[in-house]
Amino acid sequence: MAIMKKYLFISLVCLLFTGCKKEQTEEESLNIVGSWHLTELSQIETRSVTIGKEAIDIYIHFIVDNSFHLYQKVGAGKFRHFSGTWELVDSKLSGMYDDKTMWGTEYDVMLNNNATELRLTSGGEEFVYIKEEIPNTVLSGM
Repeated sequence: MAIMKKYLFISLVCLLFTGCKKEQTEEESLNIVGSWHLTELSQIETRSVTIGKEAIDIYIHFIVDNSFHLYQKVGAGKFRHFSGTWELVDSKLSGMYDDKTMWGTEYDVMLNNNATELRLTSGGEEFVYIKEEIPNTVLSGM
């Protein structure tokens, strides 16, 4: 009987350790924290990184405290810096700038398997970002 109790105890301990594994939520699997660089903007079968005839270059850094820094350059101009807060709920990304202006839209979020490509889609547009550090020249405003 003592041997049976020993095996029962060992079985229960094994079940406790395997049964208590924390399940990964969708938000944890969609970890967008880090720096990203826009590589492609798609608008209904048009693939480019332009708005109209102007080239656009965007870097965005999502911080774990739900703040962000965005650096955007249109055409031959300089990078402009924007910051604010972001929220990711049920694969939907939304945000607000520091001046309390909401982003123009909410985005559906997809990450590739190794979390090196981020796709944000909304209203027929798809923004494709790759995980990439923001160059010092961009950060310094040059």
